[in-house]
Amino acid sequence: MIPSFEDWLSSTDHMSENMQTLAEEVDADFQWPQSYDREEYLAYLENHSSISVERETLEEAWEQYQLTIAPMLDKLWEEVGQ
Repeated sequence: MIPSFEDWLSSTDHMSENMQTLAEEVDADFQWPQSYDREEYLAYLENHSSISVERETLEEAWEQYQLTIAPMLDKLWEEVGQ
């Protein structure tokens, strides 16, 4: 199963202090969008003061998330014959 960005973020141990802050704030923010869309996350970050981290931190986390799930997606595509 491919984890959502939020699940991945909350379970990642090896991250910067800023990414840890992002993980804690996302976990505490009940309005954080449940999405797989980077642009939706960025828009939310820019429009909600409840998240204090910089855009660059979210970009870094998203990039690491994508690198983590890429092999999972490849395997899934192989399994479904695509």
